[in-house]
Amino acid sequence: MTEAIRCPEPDCEGVIEDGYCTITGLAYRPPGLAVADGRPAAATTAGGVTGATHPSGHPSGGTGGTGSTGASGGTHASGTSGGTGDSASTGASASRRSRRGSGSHSAPDRLGAGLVRVPEIELPDPTSLLLADPQLPQRLRLCARCGEPVGRSRGGQPPLAEGFCAGCGQPYSFRPALRPGDRVGQYEIAGALAHGGQGWVYLARDHGVGGDFWVVFKGLLDSGDRHAQAAAIAERRFLAAVDHPAIVKIYTFVEHAGTGYIVMEYVGGTSLREVLRRRRAAAGRPDPLPVAEAVAYLLAVLPAFAYLHRNGLVFCDFKPDNMMVGRDAVRLIDLGAVRRIDDHDGAVYGTLGYQAPEVPTEGPSVASDLYTVGRTLATLVLDFRGNTSTYRHTLPPASGHPVLARHESLY
Repeated sequence: MTEAIRCPEPDCEGVIEDGYCTITGLAYRPPGLAVADGRPAAATTAGGVTGATHPSGHPSGGTGGTGSTGASGGTHASGTSGGTGDSASTGASASRRSRRGSGSHSAPDRLGAGLVRVPEIELPDPTSLLLADPQLPQRLRLCARCGEPVGRSRGGQPPLAEGFCAGCGQPYSFRPALRPGDRVGQYEIAGALAHGGQGWVYLARDHGVGGDFWVVFKGLLDSGDRHAQAAAIAERRFLAAVDHPAIVKIYTFVEHAGTGYIVMEYVGGTSLREVLRRRRAAAGRPDPLPVAEAVAYLLAVLPAFAYLHRNGLVFCDFKPDNMMVGRDAVRLIDLGAVRRIDDHDGAVYGTLGYQAPEVPTEGPSVASDLYTVGRTLATLVLDFRGNTSTYRHTLPPASGHPVLARHESLY
């Protein structure tokens, strides 16, 4: 009797029957099977995660580039980070890092499964992404306590980067707390990359054991209550255990001068939001992705959702901003909104136009995660105006979008 073939997906207990995993349903390509360009491929699922393993112990097919965050390749950070962490002395050593991204297989082995040719993304120099003069736009300057506008120009007076809310007295500061050259334990800050809803995002060098590596610091909202911050640290530690080649790796949580930071991989590449922006700039009008290309990207990231769901977690806030396209792979890049499926009391983060309608009352679920994937696909392939208003929970009529009329099954 032939021994059953185990699914190569990380942590999946399924076996391959009739070419598909019995648990994930992903297609399986045996080792040595030629792909479109005639070269033999490693064992892989259609979602894009190969079964081959590097000496580091991590699957070979999961990443492109070096490491990741929500601010890379000119993208902006998602505003959904949550939690803080322990002191800098607990920073991850080189032995804890996933040396992912060293696979030698080209893009067709993963993106597009050899059926769709996906444009290659150039990886920028990380330091070229640093903000020369980090400033938070006035429209985003709100009091963290009461939500009222603060720090804005008024009566001809210039805006204030620091001060107190006139309504509730809460102090505010919109300046980056960390400056180039600052040291936080083994990390040296290179500068600010972007600002998200939870704080500034920084590029840093990890000078720990094993050599220098780029990492990303993501600032966390400072409630002013150290006990609350400590509780948040303890509650979010589980994120460091998330380990999948299509998900950004969180190394540790650190605290510096009373503010918490999440320390994660830096992944070179471009978010799908930035891909859409560049296409619009080049065409002078909205220029959605070709359907096959958009589907290829989402098929490549679905195994990451399968991994989270098998481990009792939901991503909650998927959108084009949170999916990074590297040279030959894609990654989920922001775990700030991730929560346990059975957590009925924690904060729920989401984005208008992507979040499922039942989430505010019933909470997130596997189904609501898949809803965000569908909404993301719609955003990628349509000139989707009104997605946060008229069509907040629906699709526009196919008559107004030739791509939907042409691909009935897509609609």
